[in-house]
Amino acid sequence: MERGSKIQTKSIETKVLSLDLIIVDATLAAKSMFQIGTTCYHVIRLRLINGKPVMIDDSFFKSEVVPRLTKKIAQESIYRYIQSVTNHKIIGSRLVDRVILATDLDKNYLALKQENCIGLTQNWAYLDDGQIFEYTEIHFAPEQYVRTRFIGQKVGYIQ
Repeated sequence: MERGSKIQTKSIETKVLSLDLIIVDATLAAKSMFQIGTTCYHVIRLRLINGKPVMIDDSFFKSEVVPRLTKKIAQESIYRYIQSVTNHKIIGSRLVDRVILATDLDKNYLALKQENCIGLTQNWAYLDDGQIFEYTEIHFAPEQYVRTRFIGQKVGYIQ
């Protein structure tokens, strides 16, 4: 059975706001779990749905995993590039969700209206060898921030 997505009927666009090669400092190391001195690409992308800015990805990718990253790749699909060109296997992510005060970046690019806060998801993505290769902070416009989770139960488990 195929599962349809509501988003398929919408126009999705990615704008790369910046792409820089950086060296991880102590501040970034503390939140990304990358080692100080690691070379990373810092990519900021704006996501638009039907022309409306709905989220900003503020991402850091280890350059050894994502060599020769370009704006074209960042605009299309970094994960597709990682899995098809570099042949790395992405196994999953750890996510932390919260609501925070909007930053200047959010105020400049997201349609915040009167809101002074945004939804934030922190994402640490892992390869099949266990290493973290990506740290991203995803900033959502408030009306786009929805948390959906499925919590399973052990069969036969009674507390």
